[in-house]
Amino acid sequence: MIYYLNIGSNLGNRNLNLSRAAAAIEREFGYFELSKHIESEPWGFESKNRFLNIGMMVHSDREPIDVLHTLQAIERKISPKSHRNPDGSYADRMVDIDIMAVENPDATDGRFTVTVNTPELTLPHPGLKDRPFFMTPFQELLEIRQTKLAKDLEESEKSGESGESESSENSDNSENSENSEKSENSEKSDISDNSDKIN
Repeated sequence: MIYYLNIGSNLGNRNLNLSRAAAAIEREFGYFELSKHIESEPWGFESKNRFLNIGMMVHSDREPIDVLHTLQAIERKISPKSHRNPDGSYADRMVDIDIMAVENPDATDGRFTVTVNTPELTLPHPGLKDRPFFMTPFQELLEIRQTKLAKDLEESEKSGESGESESSENSDNSENSENSEKSENSEKSDISDNSDKIN
């Protein structure tokens, strides 16, 4: 499955925090793609510290809830501080990692967008369409994926054409070989006939 993640930070060295989170995610999941950074005002609470966010696309066969727990462990390792104040309101944070959406390209029912609705996790993220710091990186990651798919398709078609050309060439060589063999046999027959006439 393809996971579209969002990493945000509005405390300390924001760029460093995002880099540390992205590096930890790479160690867990391997191949990834990144969007450009986007800066925005805090959402859902007031703070003088602006957020820096980035989108990250990774591949994993793990279930969404397992991926969520892995991401939460990465958050705690970078900063154990809670994302909420004692009264339940949002607070500034060194790093915040969200799953924006999950795609299952192998879905047999045509429903490629994975949906989850539990107390712990909702997918797609309920704030995906309403928050520019989510939607902008998400759309960029989708474009990156589409571009890669188009490139892979083009390379596959070229590989197929190359195989057909090679097959055709081998067929031509086979025909030439057969024609050459027939010509040699004909010449041998003529020589044999002429020999009989001389005798």
